[in-house]
Formats: sequence, structure tokens, C-alpha cells
Amino acid sequence: MESRGSADGERKTITTLFADLKGSTALIEGLDPEDARAIIDPALQIMMDAVHRYDGYVAQALGDGIFALFGAPIAHEDHPQRALYAALRMQDEMRGYSDQLRLKGNAPLHMRAGINTGEVVVRSIRKDDLHTDYVPIGHSTNLAARMEQLANPGSIVVTEQTHKLTDGYFEFKDLGKTPIKGVEEPLNVYEVTGVGPLRTRLQVSARRGLTRFVGRHRELDQLYRALQQAKEGHGQIVGVMGEPGFQLQAEFGAIVCGLAKVGQGQPEEGFAQLRQGLAGYRSVGAEISLTFFLASLIGAYEQVGQPEDGLPVVAETLERVEKTGERYCEAELYRLKGELTLQESKVESQRSLAEEEAEACFRKAIEIAQKQQAKSWELRATTSLARLWREQGKREEARELLAPVYGWFTEGFDTADLRDAKALLTELSEGR
Repeated sequence: MESRGSADGERKTITTLFADLKGSTALIEGLDPEDARAIIDPALQIMMDAVHRYDGYVAQALGDGIFALFGAPIAHEDHPQRALYAALRMQDEMRGYSDQLRLKGNAPLHMRAGINTGEVVVRSIRKDDLHTDYVPIGHSTNLAARMEQLANPGSIVVTEQTHKLTDGYFEFKDLGKTPIKGVEEPLNVYEVTGVGPLRTRLQVSARRGLTRFVGRHRELDQLYRALQQAKEGHGQIVGVMGEPGFQLQAEFGAIVCGLAKVGQGQPEEGFAQLRQGLAGYRSVGAEISLTFFLASLIGAYEQVGQPEDGLPVVAETLERVEKTGERYCEAELYRLKGELTLQESKVESQRSLAEEEAEACFRKAIEIAQKQQAKSWELRATTSLARLWREQGKREEARELLAPVYGWFTEGFDTADLRDAKALLTELSEGR
């Protein structure tokens, strides 16, 4: 059928897969063509179904094999992974089909596959029947065919380029440098042995080593303020952007939902969601802002009066601060430690020691906040210390401590922290 028209070629990075049946010629030798087709066609269908399952495109069926593309014409960023998943599925399905052939007295079929990722020019050619063929042109396609020829029956062989893009998502066996027909220098090739332990880009990046997260105090402060406003009933919308697969958005959302449920009087359900969000964040090996999230969990324990659960997390988080240098929440951590210490001292004989320890924590929090020029943290810690002094009868000292910190603020007076500070100042000023 003659070509009706063709579009200009488009340069793309795609993953090419060649797969065929090893030994099919000997298997069908002497068979009637219809009988041979009855054996080969189901095997080809297995291959094509696997390609389609992962949004690949079968460019050609080649007698006892196929030539498939991933990443064009349907674009996917993860086209290398999709090609490998498809190849592994072909293997699994082919084993089951071979078992059926054995039961019927036929020799089993073994599939092999070769895969490469690289740049090609993709042309779309429209036929008279309105069908469009997508044809890739480039050395990358030839390399995939060479990988197939290198593969032993039942194996999948990939180039170094595909290996780099999928290592971690899959397990590989290094086959070393191998001479390739048509290529001057030997190339590193790898055999795919199965699915790996990692599933997301962040997990893979974490295994290779994440770049340390620094200098995001302003952004974290925005998240914290939005969280506080939401807890007080003022709806907030926060946009967090990151690369596909970056889980900060999802885990932060789970943590916020957990905090909201704790605030609504559903502590059991809320803490379960908080722990789930933190576990999901840690499961990918992420360290970004984990201190901030842990401080949120500690704050929830302080809110519902569970010092026995909160204090161990405080110790763990302060240890992380020293290890990572992520000190954004350090002042708040010491303030929370002081509040939880006071909550823990239920016996009167222990109260005096607890108050001494709590005061030391509040003073430490104020000192850190002042060094960081973090006025919000300073206001919180100062309010906690002023409240303790009020209970100890030192009302004037408490007022003199809190008044100048509260007076620094010129806006945000509807927030919980400033409302609490104002109420305490009003109480301390009465009867002067």
C-alpha cells in the first residue's frame, strides 16, 4: 500500500524493545502452516499485550517476534521502566504458555528481549486506510536489536543507558564490556534479573544520596503559619512544587489532616494519620524538613497532654538537629520539651524539679529564637515562661518579660499565639 503522506520527523528520546522466540524455527519445522501459526500466534499476542499494558506501541510484528516503542507515540517520562516491566511480564506469561505446550507434547518456547534507550527521529506515516505507522530512525534502535541478539533464551539484556535510568527500580546482572557488531568499542551490557526494591524517583535519589536541604526557613515558616491558620479555622491553600515522584506534598497533606483530627477531638485517628504520614516520608529515605514534621507531632502530643509519648520524640528530634544541622524548629522543640516536662510532673514532690527543668528549656528556646531572629518562636517560648512565672507568683516579672516581645508585632493579632499572649498580659496587668 502506497504512502498517502508523511509528517516531518520529530526528535525524541525513547526506549526500544525487540523480543523474539528462540528456537521457534526448529519447533515448527515439518508442521502444517496452520498448525505452526496456532503455536506462534498466542506467543506473539502475549508479547503485544504486555507492550500495550504499559502504554507501549508495537511498531512491527516480525514473524516470531515484535519491535516495540515506549515513549512514542504515547509520551511517558518513565518509558525505560515501562519497557522493562513489559519485558518481565512477557517472560512470566511465556513460562505459563510453555507449560501448556509441554502438556500437549510440544517443545517449550523461550523468549529473549533486547532494550535500549536513546535519541531517535520518529516519523509518522499515514496510509490509505487512515492507519498511521510510527517509524523510529537512529542508531539507538539498532542497539536494541543487537541486545536482543546477545540475549540467551529466557533473558532480557539492556544497554548501559537503559541501566542508568532504571537501576534501583530493577535488579541487574553486570555482563561486562561486550563487543557489539557495528560498534567500534565494546559496550557495557546488563541482564535484567527482576524487579528492584524501589518504586519512586525520590527513593532512587535517596539511595544515591540526596542533596542536603538548607536555606528554606522562609518557606517552612509559610507552611507553619498556614498550618496554624488552618487549625484555627481559617482555610488556607498552599502550593508546593517539586519534581514528579516528590512526596513532600502527599506526606505533608497526611500530617496536616492528622493534626486537624487531633484538634477536632479525634486523637486516636489523628495520631494514626500523623504516624502514617511520617512513616511514608521516612520510607523513601527523605530527610527534607523531617524535623519540622516531627515538631508538629510533638506539638500534637502536648496539645492532648501525652508527655509519655511526646518526650521520647523530643529527644529523638533534638538528636537529629545536632546530626543534620536543621535548626529551624530547635527553639520550638525546647519549648515543647518544657511544656511536656510540666505535664509529666503529676506528683507534687516532683513539681519543683520539673519547673526548674521547664524554665531552663524555655530560656534555651528564647535564646535560640533570638539568635535566629525568629520572633514567632520567641513569642511562644516567652509566653510559656511567663505563664510558668505567673503560676509561681512572679506576675510582675512575667509581665515585664512578655510585654516587649508582644509589642514588637504590628499584625497577625488574630492568630492564636498573639491572642494567648495578649490574654496573659491582660491578666498579669490586672490588679497592678
